[in-house]
Amino acid sequence: MIIIAVGILVGIICSLPVGQIGVLSINRTLKYGFTAGFTVGVTSALLDSISCLGIMYGVSAFSQISSAKFVLYGINIVLLIYLGVTNIFKREPRTEKYLSNNNNQNILKTILLVVTMYYSNVSLFLVWATIANIIHSYSFVPPRDGNYLFLAAGVAIGALSLYFLMLKSLHYKRHQLRPELANHLTKATGYLFLVFALGLFITLIKNF
Repeated sequence: MIIIAVGILVGIICSLPVGQIGVLSINRTLKYGFTAGFTVGVTSALLDSISCLGIMYGVSAFSQISSAKFVLYGINIVLLIYLGVTNIFKREPRTEKYLSNNNNQNILKTILLVVTMYYSNVSLFLVWATIANIIHSYSFVPPRDGNYLFLAAGVAIGALSLYFLMLKSLHYKRHQLRPELANHLTKATGYLFLVFALGLFITLIKNF
């Protein structure tokens, strides 16, 4: 039980800074409603859990290869530019039917987008590596069979809880917003995507 509590705390702490995927969940909630935004959150929480499990068992070599980092940075930058441009210049009506019409296709697209964004974001590898080092150094989780599974489950619960509360609140406020303001907020998330892309590009130039 204590290990799950540690995992929940880790999941909440990792999800608190609103990064690329957090902005995407907000963007989808503003445009299409809670279900679309929470699909992003659920996918991200599950990926957090998988990443936690992998990194605790030492699966991090891929992120340490310079050529792999270059490719991952490139994929991430292209995705962010695409999301930024489409959200700034493409006007789409806000609708609750985004995941109702062609339900499976829209859910699959959302999941694939989140998976690609997540695993092309090199900084997430570094975050999980740091967390793993802290947990190993202070022996918060004894390395016995099953403990890392409980930790990963706690991470998923913590991240999901935070996404649920944040997006439910946003969904409630969304219905009180004027359409013009909602569109401005959606465009603002587009500019945030471009800011993320610019930051990654500068990092790429410095490191390579």
